[in-house]
Amino acid sequence: MLMRWERFGPDNGIEVTEDTSRLTLDTIALCAFDYRFNSFYQREMHPFVGAMVEALSNRARANGGPTSPTS
Repeated sequence: MLMRWERFGPDNGIEVTEDTSRLTLDTIALCAFDYRFNSFYQREMHPFVGAMVEALSNRARANGGPTSPTS
């Protein structure tokens, strides 16, 4: 994650909550399924990671929490 932040340079905004979500889901996928999303080697989220973030956002919204993980 830190290498990704360095690669995009100091002028790039950092979405900390988005990146920590990527890190969490990458870690779960690697540990549980031996699968690498490689989320930090691209700007766009892997479709599965994006779907999980959306599902978590919907769940939080249903429970009266923040509307998105970046809120």
